[in-house]
Amino acid sequence: MQIEVVLNKNVANLGRRGELVRVRRGYFRNYLYPQGDAVMATPSIKKVALKRQENQVEKVQATKKNADKIVKQLAGITIKFTEKASKNGKLYAGISEDQIIEAVKKESGVELHSEFIKMETIKEIGEHKISVSFGGEANTEITVTVDASK
Repeated sequence: MQIEVVLNKNVANLGRRGELVRVRRGYFRNYLYPQGDAVMATPSIKKVALKRQENQVEKVQATKKNADKIVKQLAGITIKFTEKASKNGKLYAGISEDQIIEAVKKESGVELHSEFIKMETIKEIGEHKISVSFGGEANTEITVTVDASK
């Protein structure tokens, strides 16, 4: 028998945070609930979760709708970071998606969502290419230059 739950975290092969999903009762009772990954979907929680999903879908659709304009704004953009690094060129603290999103927002005024960025955490100094894909043919690359601080 399956029950409806709302995910508190992204769960591999199940769903993203805030989604309403159906799972078997034992999976919820023995794994999701003890880990804090999900809560039972009561009518009030279900209502809030559906409202959040609708808002998220609207944001994503608006971004995809404006994808061509955004791609033109991001074309040729270069973001520079100066971080502490070892003599080998390895960063002490990697550069994450969130930092890239924040820098893009400062540089071009475009607010990206993490689902559009395809990247690994940057862990070395140098020049890196970050792929931004809005689905379909609306794709571009952002250049990220990382220098060592002195």
